Order: sequence, then structure tokens, then C-alpha cells
Amino acid sequence: MRDDKLYWRWAVVVFGTLVALTGCTYAAVQRLPLDEQAAFHTYRKVMTSFQEHTYLAQATPAERETYLQKIGVIQRLVLRGSEGCAA
Repeated sequence: MRDDKLYWRWAVVVFGTLVALTGCTYAAVQRLPLDEQAAFHTYRKVMTSFQEHTYLAQATPAERETYLQKIGVIQRLVLRGSEGCAA
């Protein structure tokens, strides 16, 4: 019985953290201009969640673009697109 309570407490903590982080990401995406929102939805297909949060934390579009180049997201998307065209 005691183990069940401990399990449920941890499940609530993990679920609550997940909901909070998802909500923060959604709010940050909504603050981007529409063209950047559309681009972000494409970029996130090849980004980790940490990279998504770091991208959204950048203050200006120029900083976000520099970050994308630094982590190689644009290059991965180009490679991914060219693989699809070759098939």
C-alpha cells in the first residue's frame, strides 16, 4: 500500500512537470511572428526538446538563426529533403 502512494506521488510530479514544460513551450511559440512559428514547426522535427527550449529562449530572430546554424538544424533539414527527393 505504501509503495502505491509513493508511485502515485512520483507519477503526479512527472506528469505535472511535463504539462508545465509543454505549456511554456506553447506560450513561447505563440510569441514568435507567424513566419517563424511555421518555420519552428518544421525545425522541431529534427530538434531535441532541449534544443527547442534553447531556440525559443533566444531574444531576436538573428540570434535564433545563428543558433540553428550552430546546431546544424538547417543542414539536417536540407539533407532530409534531398533524401526524400532521391527516393
